[in-house]
Amino acid sequence: MGALLVFALGLWGLYRERLWITWYLGKEVERGTLPPAVYQECRSAWRRGFRRWGALLRGDWQEWKRLGDLYGAAIELAFRQHQRLALGEQRWEKEIARLRERIRALTAPSRIGDP
Repeated sequence: MGALLVFALGLWGLYRERLWITWYLGKEVERGTLPPAVYQECRSAWRRGFRRWGALLRGDWQEWKRLGDLYGAAIELAFRQHQRLALGEQRWEKEIARLRERIRALTAPSRIGDP
């Protein structure tokens, strides 16, 4: 019974995580920070994994690293925004601005072939 409870809590956590990513990164698409294709990938751990594994299997180490950095920055941005809004922690403003700039740099046309 305990293992079932742990499993259920894990699923609930994944669901909440996806809601936060969907909500906060959707706002970043509206702002123009995040391309819609990257937003769709960030919403799904499966899509992120397949995209990164594809780059790895092709031997494209730079793309594999760039995607990891991009997804990491985007998801961290969503969680920092959640902390700022849900918990009232204004101290994250500078970090949010830094993450937005990082995402812009990682999605710049010269850095990507296909977002």
